[in-house]
Amino acid sequence: MGGGAGGWSAGWHELVDEPANRRRHADPVRAQRRRGSTWTTTRSTGIEGQATTLAPLPDGRVLLGYNQRAQPDPGVWLAVARPTAADFGVERIGPAWLADRATHGAAGGDAGHDAWTDFAFGEPSVTLLPDGDVLVTLWCDQPSGTGIRWVRLAGAGVHGVGGR
Repeated sequence: MGGGAGGWSAGWHELVDEPANRRRHADPVRAQRRRGSTWTTTRSTGIEGQATTLAPLPDGRVLLGYNQRAQPDPGVWLAVARPTAADFGVERIGPAWLADRATHGAAGGDAGHDAWTDFAFGEPSVTLLPDGDVLVTLWCDQPSGTGIRWVRLAGAGVHGVGGR
């Protein structure tokens, strides 16, 4: 899968490489054994990037943190969404941390799976703190430094109370 974000998913009988902006339905055999409900048909969230973390917000919305390498302004971005049965319901999108560079350049700008060892940041996690602020962590290998970075964002500006 070249040129775009993607993800791997595994079922009982398959291993699939598919776009990261899709969600995978549950294995119906496994769901039946659990007597649980199944996911709806796979469809796009509308977010272009590699979604890697999700945190619930107190009002029923979710905060999705994801890597953005292929579009302008590479970095870790956040989306606030109110998922429904009809769609993912993205309400807001914005950067949490901007990278100096998306890759080390060995892959010629390709941010797909073929270039994963060339990535210069990734694996964000988001945590909603007791005071409503959001803590974002990630690894990075940037000109400004290598290691684990963290960003604390004021909750009101992130999940929409008084924000844009």
